[in-house]
Amino acid sequence: MKKLTITLILLVGAYALTACNVQFSTASVGNAQLCKMVSDKYEAINPTTNFATTDKEFHCLVQINNAPGDTKLRARWIAVNAPGMEANEKLVETDLPAAGGRNADFRMTAKNGLPPGEYKVEIYLNPQEGNAEPPAKTLDFSVKS
Repeated sequence: MKKLTITLILLVGAYALTACNVQFSTASVGNAQLCKMVSDKYEAINPTTNFATTDKEFHCLVQINNAPGDTKLRARWIAVNAPGMEANEKLVETDLPAAGGRNADFRMTAKNGLPPGEYKVEIYLNPQEGNAEPPAKTLDFSVKS
């Protein structure tokens, strides 16, 4: 009877995990940095957390570790406090597959630059639609005149 009870508990637990759509992955987000350009080898050129209002391209280079082939990354660029924008307004959101052994380059283009203010980019690992999970990494940056 004891074995049957333990087996039943394990089966119910396994069912509950699959019903909750829980995913386990060996992947992790390593180093992430903002920069103005990225080399053809996916290395940061001019790393910075301070951009100018005249800058048109913003890069966030993200290192992914131990990523199986189905690993996905998401970057969400947000205006935290900038004139003419809502507080914490989402500017751009991009998903990329995690390419084995290569850094992911999330690029945001601002045709007319960004107004001075405080911004951030949030990095998510295997984001699930409808789940409000915290980002794996957050990088703050500023734009100045």
